[in-house]
Amino acid sequence: MNKGLCQAIALVLLLSFLTGCEFISLSGDQPTLQESAEAEPVAVFFTSPGKPDGSQALREALLDSIASARVRIDVAMYNFSWLEAANALLAAAERGVAVRMVIDSDALDNRAVQRLQQGKIPLIGDRREGLMHNKFILIDDEILWSGSLNLTPASLDQDHNVFLRIRSGKLVALYRAEFEEMFTAHLFGGGQALPLKDRQVNVDGMEVEVCFAPDDRPGRTLVERVQGARERIDFLAYTFTRDDLRDAMIEAARRGVQVRGVFDADQSDAAGSDYTALRRAGLDVRLDGNPGLMHEKVLVIDGETVVTGSYNFTRSADETNDENLLIIRDAKLARQFEEEVQRIYEAAQ
Repeated sequence: MNKGLCQAIALVLLLSFLTGCEFISLSGDQPTLQESAEAEPVAVFFTSPGKPDGSQALREALLDSIASARVRIDVAMYNFSWLEAANALLAAAERGVAVRMVIDSDALDNRAVQRLQQGKIPLIGDRREGLMHNKFILIDDEILWSGSLNLTPASLDQDHNVFLRIRSGKLVALYRAEFEEMFTAHLFGGGQALPLKDRQVNVDGMEVEVCFAPDDRPGRTLVERVQGARERIDFLAYTFTRDDLRDAMIEAARRGVQVRGVFDADQSDAAGSDYTALRRAGLDVRLDGNPGLMHEKVLVIDGETVVTGSYNFTRSADETNDENLLIIRDAKLARQFEEEVQRIYEAAQ
């Protein structure tokens, strides 16, 4: 090997080390960093309110998912006013993808929703007092998007939200059954609960449990998880009025578990809010410092389990609304959520 080639290879290796990037072979056989990220079984996207282009990666990933669909896209979304996403769904339908949507009836007048209706996208509202509060998207039989994000500009640019992209045919099947319950059977506000073993899925080594509300009454599961905490609990709460969850957190703190959390400031003094009770009990709780909403609904337990989804910590979320919740056991994912809690906590007061 000549001296010039050796120097070139050494330089590439050095740059790879310094930047922390995966080494790409000169032959081009290795996947690019973007391709590697897209192939990850679970990808987490947090919004960054107030930062220019703070949610650009999430925008692009969502639109790319819609553009990549080959057979069908099912959307269950509490609120939808993001025109770019509406146009992407219409483009998918025009190329032969079967697109369907379930939405809360209060959002039917939004311009983006009306555009979808004009484009003959099959779309139904829940037509009831309780909320169709889900936020999930199913791409073919491969990809689930789920979290706290509504498809609105404010949710992307002004509010704290999280959206997960998970590649799992088994998870998609569970969510599609829930979607069919609403879209085809027109059954809102609860259906048949599944046994726990049928709601547990392994995703590339991660233990994932799915809960739908009100079917599975997730509140009991959350209380049990908090009661089982050994070292620490971090949480983010848009709305928190569940007294049994409040009491479980207070009891956890009394037995030495480190508990801290951030409430959305606008909701902290709403009727039934448990912010004051937790603070009076000596727990480390704060009010968020974002002018927009702190809209995430997150629990991180012992640095190994993440709870996230559309489910607020309220009785109506448990007993009345259509909601979904993911409980994921994975230390790497838990670190990402703990970092998000830390960012929001540092900006809170």
